[in-house]
Amino acid sequence: MLLALAGVVLLTTGALAYWVLRGSEEQTYGMYAYTDGDLGIQGLVDSFVADENYYAKYRTDAESGLERAEEERWFDNEAEGHPRERYWFELQMWLVLAAARANLPEHLGENGALGVAFRDALDECASDAGYPGVRLYEDPNIDPERLQNDGQALRAERDAEFERYESEYGLDYESFVDLRHGCHQYADDYPTLAIGERDKLLNERHRHFVDAFRAVVREHPEHAVPVEWHPGAPQPWADHLIDQCRAAASGDRAILEECADEYRVEIPVN
Repeated sequence: MLLALAGVVLLTTGALAYWVLRGSEEQTYGMYAYTDGDLGIQGLVDSFVADENYYAKYRTDAESGLERAEEERWFDNEAEGHPRERYWFELQMWLVLAAARANLPEHLGENGALGVAFRDALDECASDAGYPGVRLYEDPNIDPERLQNDGQALRAERDAEFERYESEYGLDYESFVDLRHGCHQYADDYPTLAIGERDKLLNERHRHFVDAFRAVVREHPEHAVPVEWHPGAPQPWADHLIDQCRAAASGDRAILEECADEYRVEIPVN
């Protein structure tokens, strides 16, 4: 499951937001009157927030990619029943939360107090380790058009930075990723912010994601898959696959059965 695999990197930002919000009034959704708890909203948002700082969990992009590839292999080739439906639902909510991140209020975004404090902590950590001037994050002020269309030049600039780090500090790639990994774990708790300000901003940011999640589920409760299975629980992904099989078979029972076997679904006989 995505939620189980993503996990919470540290008992800091995610745990903080959960305990702040755990007493908030739950809403209900759809014909089964699912609550926030039934749908695992708080846990999924916690996991998403923790996963944003993936260098605190992974040393390299390759490590993250291997885990994602294993999840995709399981979903495509093995998953069935309620676990597959829940995974599918979590994937959809992950996209919703990613869109919500792109629409954060300015003071909660990359150049808001949290973003600045996070980068300040990374700079502080690198300096304390003996590497002042080593940048452990992407430039938040890169022109979005250049980021999309000038990847080759940006990679060349980043390679030149790495060459400078090695010549100036003797910092090879493996040492760099170790430094980045450790400093991201340090920065995950926003140590350069006053605790009260940090808690207020994290709580507000967490609510932004929870509100986005709730809004989509209110609009499409038929797609909401609870954490725990119960008789009649929605199976929107299986329903989609069944519709595909029926369309492809055009009434041919043999093709329908072959399709159902391939997609690991049960197709009711009408």
